[in-house]
Amino acid sequence: MARARTSDTAAVRLIELEVTLAAPLARVWKALVEQTGTWWPRDFYTAADARDFVIEPWLGGRMYEDWGKGEGVIWASVTAVRAPRMLELAGVSSPAWGGPNTHYHSFRLEEKDGATVLSFSDAVHGRIDDATARSLHEGWTVLFDEALRAHCEKRPAPTKAPTKAPTKAKAKSKRKR
Repeated sequence: MARARTSDTAAVRLIELEVTLAAPLARVWKALVEQTGTWWPRDFYTAADARDFVIEPWLGGRMYEDWGKGEGVIWASVTAVRAPRMLELAGVSSPAWGGPNTHYHSFRLEEKDGATVLSFSDAVHGRIDDATARSLHEGWTVLFDEALRAHCEKRPAPTKAPTKAPTKAKAKSKRKR
C-alpha cells in the first residue's frame, strides 16, 4: 500500500548579514570569486571527497561544489554581476536537500574608510522553517564573518564549523536540499 505525505510549510525568509572586513575591496572580491575554495570550510561541503568550492563571476556562471570527474552539486547560478561590487545568484533545492525551495543570494561590496563592507542576503521561498532559517543565518555568519574575514585579513581560519552550517547537507536539514 502506498503512503501519502503532505506538507504545508511554505514560507518566505530573508537572512541578511553585514560584515566589515579590514581589507581593500579588490582583495575581498578576489577572495569571494577566485579563491572561494581556499577559505570555504571543509565542514561546509556536502561530500567528504569534494575537491573545491567555486563561484564563477559571470552571467550564467555557477556556484558549485566540484567532486571531480564531472560530478558535484550546483548551489546556484549567477543572475547578475557588476565586478567588483555586486554579485547575485539564484538556486533551487529539491526535497532531497530540504526543499522544495528557491533561494536568491545577493552580495554587495562597498569600500569604506579603507575597509570593505560586505552586505549579504539569502532570500528563500518555499519549504523553509524557523530552524532552517536560524541554521542558515548561523552558517552564513561563520562563512563570511569568520572564514572570509580570516582569509581577507590574513588571520587564522576558524577551526570548527557550527553544528548547523549553510551547506546543502547541513543547512538544508541534514542531507536534505
